[in-house]
Amino acid sequence: GMCAEDYLPNSDVYFKKTLDLFDGVAQQLRFQGIDRRGSYTFDKLDKVIADLAGPRKKGKVYGSYRCEWSGGRQKLREVGYCYTRSKENIRPQTCPLGDRGNCNMNSEFFLE
Repeated sequence: GMCAEDYLPNSDVYFKKTLDLFDGVAQQLRFQGIDRRGSYTFDKLDKVIADLAGPRKKGKVYGSYRCEWSGGRQKLREVGYCYTRSKENIRPQTCPLGDRGNCNMNSEFFLE
């Protein structure tokens, strides 16, 4: 929240924008066919985030993912991504290469 206080001046605006951004990403996931009915690769999830963020850049990543294993299946629990800092156009963007989370990126995941 602190990095956005210049652009989102109060908590009401901040939370409304957060919900709007969440809805946009959730809509894109559904549009790309990622739902609770199947298993998916992290390459596909990266592509969804990349489509929202713009052209892929060398040395950049799009998401940080948190998973848990249950019943022999990897379940995606959290998706994190970076945003532009602009009043006019807040949208996902590439993030510095770094923490990709705790998921096994070579194994498929499920949503539940």
